[in-house]
Amino acid sequence: MSDILNYEPLKGLLDIYSDKNKVFLDYLNRDVLQELDGCIYYEDDIDQLFVFDKIYCIDKSTLKIVYSGQIIHLSRPDITMKIKSKYFIKIPPDDYYIFYKRRIKKSSKKEFMVSLLKLL
Repeated sequence: MSDILNYEPLKGLLDIYSDKNKVFLDYLNRDVLQELDGCIYYEDDIDQLFVFDKIYCIDKSTLKIVYSGQIIHLSRPDITMKIKSKYFIKIPPDDYYIFYKRRIKKSSKKEFMVSLLKLL
């Protein structure tokens, strides 16, 4: 019975195709796609998440958005995120498809430009 709860309908397709964003565009609900506009699928071996990134967690079995919020703390097994400025939740990233959107503040842009000028 636990196999039914852990069923991932897109697992086989994601293993086959290299462009995983295209797979999600074809198989996710329109409402979910509208909310994920401008987001990138997080792959553990390719991408890196940062604090203050906005993330959307999609349940692997239902393909619906379960949580969305801002990353507050990153630790190796878990991600702590702030949801709707009300509460914090710690999630295991292996249980969800994670999409992220970078949040760059003006102060971080300024710091980036200063460090870039120092390199030149």
